[in-house]
Amino acid sequence: MEIISNPYIQNNGGLRHILSWHETTQKGNCVQGQQDHYLLHLVLAGTGRFETNGQEFYPRAGDAFLIYPHTPYRYTSDEQDPWQYIWVHFDGADCEDIMNAIGFTPQQPVCRFGHLARLQQLHAATEQIPWEPAVWQLEHSICLLQFFQGLLLCRIDGKQPVASHKKRDYYDQAVTYIAAHLDDASLSAEQVAASVHICRKYLLAVFRECGGTSTQAYIIARRIEQAGRLLACTRLSVAEVARACGYVDPLAFSRVFKQKTGISPRAYRQIVRM
Repeated sequence: MEIISNPYIQNNGGLRHILSWHETTQKGNCVQGQQDHYLLHLVLAGTGRFETNGQEFYPRAGDAFLIYPHTPYRYTSDEQDPWQYIWVHFDGADCEDIMNAIGFTPQQPVCRFGHLARLQQLHAATEQIPWEPAVWQLEHSICLLQFFQGLLLCRIDGKQPVASHKKRDYYDQAVTYIAAHLDDASLSAEQVAASVHICRKYLLAVFRECGGTSTQAYIIARRIEQAGRLLACTRLSVAEVARACGYVDPLAFSRVFKQKTGISPRAYRQIVRM
């Protein structure tokens, strides 16, 4: 089990990272109680039962379950197939709005997500933050917000089928190509399909099966994710960020960014830098 803690706790308003875990649970392990802060578990493998507000859920790989502050809960790892999950403890004035934007509510505290490997990478970024008292809390808040942005962009509905090895190869090649061409304003599903030598229609089927989304939706998600990093970690203007993410028109970029995240690029930058 890895524990990523934040020894420089201070209340900086909108979002505060407290503690993160990456844990494989014991068979039948049961945890119950009530917390003062938010607790989010993203299940990577295994299954179990989650109980809160008089409801029962059975989260499995790809599901995340959220425990709200001051709300009794109980979760139990399966006896045969115990959970492996990412565990995040956080609070702040903006938490409820952020969780609502992702799709969580007290009545529906479980959501499903794709691209687990990518979400693990975003979560693991907190491990790379050096101990510098002046920036520790800020860096953790930025990483946490980017992780939540990843959840927002990776949420899916329904069950993803298991992809064949051939389709997975096409998918991996396409994803690599997209990552290398995010700044290309002409990047399109047709261009990506040509790069892996298949037709656009078949590429769409590959993305829906392997990633739970369309090719174009994936491109947009990666561009918005990249924009979030640039807004948080550089001094580039919004127009420069837009161009670096493949948008010629800064206004069009701002519209898409707000549509996908719920806030404007300028507001996003203010939140992560507060």
